[in-house]
Amino acid sequence: MAAKFDLQPNAIGHNARALTNARVPVDFTRFRTFVFSSILDSSGELPSGTQLSVELGCSKIQKPAAASATQTFGFQIGRDWTPSRLGLSMFYQDNSSTNQNCLVQVDSIRFVVSPGRGQPASGTLHIDNVYLLE
Repeated sequence: MAAKFDLQPNAIGHNARALTNARVPVDFTRFRTFVFSSILDSSGELPSGTQLSVELGCSKIQKPAAASATQTFGFQIGRDWTPSRLGLSMFYQDNSSTNQNCLVQVDSIRFVVSPGRGQPASGTLHIDNVYLLE
């Protein structure tokens, strides 16, 4: 999966998203770890504080919500793929202290690049080797 972006300074919703949707919601509760690899191609420096977030969507539960976890990556242009392992216990449903409702019915996964301090950024985010571990 790849997502190109060209983000202007201080734009509303200043981030880039790569999204995948499931045809049928999937129960993630038996799994412990979300694994993926990423690389970011950019023609220039990325702003300090640029981060990659992973959001699990669960639009089929009572109130539309998302569980999300954020991990900051030190993106280095021209580097190899970076493997990442996120514990599913790190994902929390919006406006809730738990993640179980959302993890039962995951219907989308979003990878979000947010440049630091609303600075401009452009490039292509590549995601591969996405899987779950028990």
